[in-house]
Amino acid sequence: MKKYLLLLFLLFLLVTVNSMAQNRKTPFTMAYCLDGSAMDISTGEVLRKSPPCIGYITFYENKIIIDNVETYMLWQEQNGVKAFQGQTLSLYGGEATPVIFVDPHYSDVVLFITMSNTNSILKAPIYLMDVAKFQALLSRHSGISNDIFMNNADNASNHSTKTNSNSGSKSYYSSRYGYKDCHVCHGLKKCNTCNGKGWIRHTMTGTTGDCPNCTDGKCSICGGTGKVYGAK
Repeated sequence: MKKYLLLLFLLFLLVTVNSMAQNRKTPFTMAYCLDGSAMDISTGEVLRKSPPCIGYITFYENKIIIDNVETYMLWQEQNGVKAFQGQTLSLYGGEATPVIFVDPHYSDVVLFITMSNTNSILKAPIYLMDVAKFQALLSRHSGISNDIFMNNADNASNHSTKTNSNSGSKSYYSSRYGYKDCHVCHGLKKCNTCNGKGWIRHTMTGTTGDCPNCTDGKCSICGGTGKVYGAK
């Protein structure tokens, strides 16, 4: 009986720890890999139109910012799943509307692109990795391929299909991507909004509160490392 109760307790502890690990306080930044292929959800055909890309993605409650450039605003939310819509762009000879769907635990992030000229919808998974884990992985390789990234991604198990690409080789990423000082904190590692304190004082009320743009005073773009990994 004691062994049975101990087993139940360990199972409960495992589920609790896993649940706590999946819940994140926004804003936070993850390294990401968007594979260079996309599936047409109506036909199941996998299209390869561009090389895979990697960078950093920052999640907020009402928006997503990719590489501190592209902003996807919260469009709608249902059953805890959020949909963030980006700006309409030109793609494959027509207009395309990108929408990123995010599950409540940020463990399943998928990009959907609606093509106006063909009425088709393309689906591409976004693989996520903790920034520190990503940088540790980079330190063990001369470059990083999309396969290496996806096989080590925090949410890899949620995506059933993985594809290979010659453009995702180590030499490809080594020549095209590399480290540079964070363009937001300029290598200082701390949040510019609160100057690294993790809290701000409201001018109107004189009260203090958590900084809305960081966690624990660390720059949310580089994760407090002072470096970002992106296109050279």
